[in-house]
Amino acid sequence: MDQIQLFLHANKHQLGYIMNEASRIWNEYVPGGAFTVGECYGTVEKHGTYEDLLKKNESLELAVEHWKAIAESCECNDDC
Repeated sequence: MDQIQLFLHANKHQLGYIMNEASRIWNEYVPGGAFTVGECYGTVEKHGTYEDLLKKNESLELAVEHWKAIAESCECNDDC
């Protein structure tokens, strides 16, 4: 094991804190942090950023609610 692996193994109880700090420091040097490399980059390229996905999800939820309301108003109406 290298020094980083030894440190992580010895501090397993603080992995969340370690990940937050690693992400924060990475983001200082490379805006976007982990989203700039590897599988994360591919996912972002295919689906958009986390913020993009939140916006898409909100839009879809609004559309579903809209169509539910239309469907409910048509239940007693043979015209739908």
